[in-house]
Amino acid sequence: MPCTPALGRYGIWRSCDASTPSTAALLDELGFAALWIGGSPAPDLRLIEQALDASEHLVIATGVVTISSAPPAQLADAYKRVVGRYPDRLLLGIGTGGLPFAALKPYIDELLAGDVPREHLVVGALNPRAIQLAGACTAGAHPYLVTPEHTRRARGWVGTGSLLAPEQRVVLGVERSDFAAAVESVRHPYLSFPSSRRILEYLGYAGELDDGGSERLMTDLIVSGGDEVIAGRLEEHITAGADHVAVQVIERPGHALDDDYRTLAGLLGLGVR
Repeated sequence: MPCTPALGRYGIWRSCDASTPSTAALLDELGFAALWIGGSPAPDLRLIEQALDASEHLVIATGVVTISSAPPAQLADAYKRVVGRYPDRLLLGIGTGGLPFAALKPYIDELLAGDVPREHLVVGALNPRAIQLAGACTAGAHPYLVTPEHTRRARGWVGTGSLLAPEQRVVLGVERSDFAAAVESVRHPYLSFPSSRRILEYLGYAGELDDGGSERLMTDLIVSGGDEVIAGRLEEHITAGADHVAVQVIERPGHALDDDYRTLAGLLGLGVR
């Protein structure tokens, strides 16, 4: 029986339009366990295959392929092609992409029928029903743009023994101008998404979502500051029940993102391979 790929404690989340084979090679060298390629990578999974080709140990996860743009048979065929070469290093994350929740279970069923094992499948999910479904039918859940409190509650929803791998946005350094730029990346468009608004209201942010979101909300969604602050926030997710944290480092003006990855690897105590 297939096993869920070993993600380790920390990985990096990066959008598909900014992910390159060289990114995968660097993260592999720095000791990160996984690269989550988000922004709905193409269902042919060529980008994922290129990242696997460029690295030796890194698990590549999709975070997520949206089911509205990926026929399940095509995605299953691409999965089998890639996993035939890399049997232990591919994790297939899917999400509704705006489709109704009711579309998710039939899609999962088609993937499972197409020989995608549940151990290699996760769901990008925020609300209790979707996370419960992820725990019941797949390896687990990959919540995006959440807080440690969401992680604590999601552990109960997904169930003991299921994978929980939240994404956390990080701004390295203490410059307020850098944090302000990161805030804008959250305000538009995420605070307009009904699913995001519902879960944030549920978590206690009702009345703080309009006009760009409150300062409290933004500092809870995005961590910035010194090494101890950032490492502490990531550890909060682990303590709250996460198995793995997918860290999205927000690019700062005048700073190379690759250098920020090196800094993050150092403060997390990762070993260069």
